[in-house]
Amino acid sequence: MIAIEHLSKRFKTAAGKDHLALSDINLELQSGEFVSIIGPSGCGKSTLLYMIGGFVPASDGKILIDGRPVTGPGPDRGPVFQEFALFAWKTVLQNIAYGLRLQGKSKPEAEERARVLLRMVGLERFANFYPKELSGGMKQRVAIARTLAYNPEILLMDEPFGALDAHTRTHLQRDLLRIWEEHRKTVLFVTHSVEEAVYLSDRVIVMAAGPGRIARIIPIELERPRQRSELMFDRRYQEYITEIEGMIDAFEAAAA
Repeated sequence: MIAIEHLSKRFKTAAGKDHLALSDINLELQSGEFVSIIGPSGCGKSTLLYMIGGFVPASDGKILIDGRPVTGPGPDRGPVFQEFALFAWKTVLQNIAYGLRLQGKSKPEAEERARVLLRMVGLERFANFYPKELSGGMKQRVAIARTLAYNPEILLMDEPFGALDAHTRTHLQRDLLRIWEEHRKTVLFVTHSVEEAVYLSDRVIVMAAGPGRIARIIPIELERPRQRSELMFDRRYQEYITEIEGMIDAFEAAAA
């Protein structure tokens, strides 16, 4: 579904010098695959995600989705970022229905679809609440539902649970896997948490910095559906985490 070929990105620094943020990225994602990107700070994880989303142009190389080059944002890609970016003046139901209304759906049709998604993320009782009345985890559930509302083929998730407490984060990881298993969207998920990447993913892409590049692609050969309580006693699960953490520690030590 997604093919990235010899992709590079250069930025101008404040001093006017060229900075190579990403170098020669080559990657393929299959339809319905859940892939996480992890690596040290400054390796270009989020930049790569924004480029796939069409928000940042490539300096070299290309990104193809179903054989078509990415030239900008599109409805086939749904972003979910750490900042919830909800409309403060709209209710939860109105936030989720907003994109559908822009697509020309009638108000009743958009709200019916929004209510289905609210049930999916466990927030049906909060349809008429405003964002300021919600917890961080609830806001992120609304953000996910709003993205799913217009049915993108690809979810681009940039540390969506990074600002949440550990308990809420664990619950949202479980909810995300449940939604993914039901709908099998293609997911590209950026995270700083090795455990999160291993728990969620079919493959984990480990990036190195200076410039950002793919160091390893690790298939996660753990059965699905996954239960964290069972994985904690799975030797392979622990080995994946230890291996990836060791690689990132080595990259950070080399950059110090």
